[in-house]
Amino acid sequence: MLGWAGLRGAVPIVLATFALSAGIGASQTIFNAVFFVVLLSALVQGLTLEPFARRLGLATEARPFYQPPLEVGVIRGLGGDILEYTVAPTDAVAGSYVRDLSLPRDALVMLIVRGESGIPPRGSTRVEPGDRLYVLATARTRDEVARLLRRWEEGAVAPAGDGAGGRRLPRPRVS
Repeated sequence: MLGWAGLRGAVPIVLATFALSAGIGASQTIFNAVFFVVLLSALVQGLTLEPFARRLGLATEARPFYQPPLEVGVIRGLGGDILEYTVAPTDAVAGSYVRDLSLPRDALVMLIVRGESGIPPRGSTRVEPGDRLYVLATARTRDEVARLLRRWEEGAVAPAGDGAGGRRLPRPRVS
């Protein structure tokens, strides 16, 4: 298989070019013949490579497949859950930094989807209206975060002293 698929053509063409540049008689004919043979052999080789590999038992229909180290569906089995909510312009978290969201210690914002792109959040990432926040919570804090989300769904208003300025808290969607 390696002999059939090996590199071909570069050396003969370079050698034919030497003859052409040296001005040897009939060098143009030699160059054209070498170029044609190399082109034809590359074409034949390219068209027959896959059938030849199949005949030798070296080809397979399986394509390479990336398998992530952890699937989202496995998170619940490991004692966690992912909660999702969309930030409205009137929500208390709109305009705040991720570090100021006051989530329980065992919960974190794992992804912010803004428009068509995902943003890995840092503490200094500002939450903007229209963002979809994905919160990863452990089984222990999932209920606490869910209660917090339900309070937000009910339209609770943040206290004026907490930096939310009396704006409505977000209405999240728990998935």
